[in-house]
Amino acid sequence: MNVTDDVDLRRRRRKRRGTVAVVGAPVALLLFIAWSNWHIAQSGKGRIHTDLADVPVSDVAVVLGTTPGTKSKPNVFFDVRIDAGAELFLAGKVKGVVVSGDHSLTTYNETEVMKRELIARGVPAAAITKDDAGLRTLDSVVRSRKVFGLRNPIFVSQDWHLERTLFLADAHGYEAQAYATVDVTGAKAYKANLRELLARVRAHLDVWLGTEPKFLGKKEHVRRVPRHRPTP
Repeated sequence: MNVTDDVDLRRRRRKRRGTVAVVGAPVALLLFIAWSNWHIAQSGKGRIHTDLADVPVSDVAVVLGTTPGTKSKPNVFFDVRIDAGAELFLAGKVKGVVVSGDHSLTTYNETEVMKRELIARGVPAAAITKDDAGLRTLDSVVRSRKVFGLRNPIFVSQDWHLERTLFLADAHGYEAQAYATVDVTGAKAYKANLRELLARVRAHLDVWLGTEPKFLGKKEHVRRVPRHRPTP
C-alpha cells in the first residue's frame, strides 16, 4: 500500500466514525428518553389512585403547584389539583394539606392562591401549610421530607406528573402515595405530556447528580386539625 492509499484509507475511516457519531448520538438520546419515560412510569404502579375510596388514610396531602392562570385564561391543571386536595381533606383521608408552589418573587405567589382556593372549597385555614419554595417537583418532594418531616404523604397532581413525583420520593428514601386529578384533555394536556418526556430525563439526571432543592432551610411545622368527618 502506497502513501496515497494509506491517506485515503484513514480519511474513509474518519468519515465513517463521524457518520456513526452523527447518527448514533440522536438515536442514543431517543433511546434514553424512551427508557426514562418507561422507568419512571413503573414507579407509580399501584400507588396512584384515581378513586377517592381507594386512597389510604394518611396524615398529610401535598398539592403540587402550577400557575393559577388568570380570570380570562384559567389553568385547568391548577383547578383540578385544588379540587382533588380538598376532596382528600373533606373525605377524612388527611388531617392537613401542604400547598407546595413557587413564591420566589413578591409579585408571584402560587401558594397563597392555592390556600385561598382550598378555603373556598371548605378546607379550614388551620389545616393548610404553605411551602413557598416548591419551585420544582424535586424541590417539593425533597422539602416535604427534609423540611416538613412527612413520612408517607399523599401527593396530588395529574397522573403523569405523579409518576415522576413518586420516582423522586423513592430515590430520596421515603414512601408516598398519590391521588390523581380528573383527566385533562385537549391541546394543553398534549403539550404538558410532551414537556413531561424531557422532565423525566432531567429527573434521572437530578437523582444521579444528587441535585438539591434551590432553597432548603430549617425544619417547619405542618398544620393539622382533627380528622374531618365526611357528611353522611
